[in-house]
Amino acid sequence: TFSINRLTLGASTAYTYMIITIAVVITSQYLKSFQDEAVITFRKTLSSGLQDYSTPLVEDLSVGFTCVTHEYSKFFIPKRPKYYADKTVKIRGSVTPEVRLYKCLCFDYIQDFESYQAAADSAECLKLLSLTFIDTVRNLKYPGALKKFDKEDFCRKIESICIDNGFISPADLETPIS
Repeated sequence: TFSINRLTLGASTAYTYMIITIAVVITSQYLKSFQDEAVITFRKTLSSGLQDYSTPLVEDLSVGFTCVTHEYSKFFIPKRPKYYADKTVKIRGSVTPEVRLYKCLCFDYIQDFESYQAAADSAECLKLLSLTFIDTVRNLKYPGALKKFDKEDFCRKIESICIDNGFISPADLETPIS
């Protein structure tokens, strides 16, 4: 069984803030309840933490989070990151038949299921999620249209959110992910 959840948070005033959408695909029947809850906590914390992050090139961040067993992993191959400066997409049969993608960066984030399943508690789950996400953002091959996007500043913001919420310590960032 898969659970697919979607969370969108954002703010809009005179300034443009980043809106983040995290689509979650997870094989939940093998996970303990605290592991499911850690994913929810992580995505809410990340979404609310990025609300005050502003950049002129990216206003919308769409992340596909996947954590599935090995047997299902062949169906969830990460796609290369995409950037849409301004594009209208038509979705047949949808309540909103047209969706405008404006300054939107889309990428996939894959969490290793076996290591996540082996996590002993919620704190360990949040640490794994944080370190893997930071590693993904750090090593992402950003589309050419984002040459002027401050990748280092964006990565520091993600790290700051994870440290400020106690998911990781600064020392964890110096240790390679195993």
